[in-house]
Amino acid sequence: MRNTNTKTYKLVVTALLSALVIVMAFTPLGFLKVGAVEISFLMLPVAIGAVTCGFGPAVFLALLFGVASFIQCFGMSALGVFLMTLNPVFCFITCVVARLIAGVIAGLVAKATRKIGVAGYILTGLSAACANTIFFVGAIILFFFGNDAFQTQMTEWGISTENAWLFACAFATTNCLIEAAATAFLTGAVGAALKKAGFIKTAD
Repeated sequence: MRNTNTKTYKLVVTALLSALVIVMAFTPLGFLKVGAVEISFLMLPVAIGAVTCGFGPAVFLALLFGVASFIQCFGMSALGVFLMTLNPVFCFITCVVARLIAGVIAGLVAKATRKIGVAGYILTGLSAACANTIFFVGAIILFFFGNDAFQTQMTEWGISTENAWLFACAFATTNCLIEAAATAFLTGAVGAALKKAGFIKTAD
């Protein structure tokens, strides 16, 4: 009976967080747009899924985030549309695979830190946001930075392309700080509230 209740709990919470990912992905709730650059808060449901349901649901939610991000490349995101015109395959990897890896990291951190309570929730949120930025920006540099059209467009958008390091700093520093701070704080707060209410179960 306990196993059944745990599975039901994980399914219900994962379904609710999946709905939240979709709502955030396709409304202004999930993004803070600064010019062509978008600060995403969609790793928040992933991090919460990691601390409440475990590794598997976190990876699934990250995959859902990635797919939603890729869908936005079809007319909804200026950067996404541009990357799609350069190389659809690399664009898919940047949007989906990078987010999937971030979800794996969030799930692993949540599993490793589950015994330290709120501090573990904060670390999970922090790792999720940072991994998302690192792998997303890293994929852009790996696949697109050497492209002349990419260099030209970034310059037009006011983003330095003098070298890869300066590009990463210009493109991601503010994003990472805001996203990491918000995700870490909210994951810690939500996790603490759910634990106090008795809703966080041991998973995986």
